[in-house]
Amino acid sequence: MFDSIDIKNGKITFCDASDCLKEDLFQVVYPNDVIVDVGWYNGVHGFIILVISSFDWENPVIEYVVRDEKKMLFILQKVIDKIAKNENL
Repeated sequence: MFDSIDIKNGKITFCDASDCLKEDLFQVVYPNDVIVDVGWYNGVHGFIILVISSFDWENPVIEYVVRDEKKMLFILQKVIDKIAKNENL
């Protein structure tokens, strides 16, 4: 599922798309202490993309809820592109 994502200068720390209906699917860590995390959450019936800064999981910098896999991959790539360019999220 995540094969098409260009993670730029990040490091994949978790990737398990064998069952896309589970909470932990994909995580990338960037040198500036930014984490991009993707999971499936039944409570919202969708994928959640989180951007975490300085390991502050209680206060995500960005949170997207997306129900469609193609749209989730599109948004995920846009978020990663901004992180790689050090743009404000």
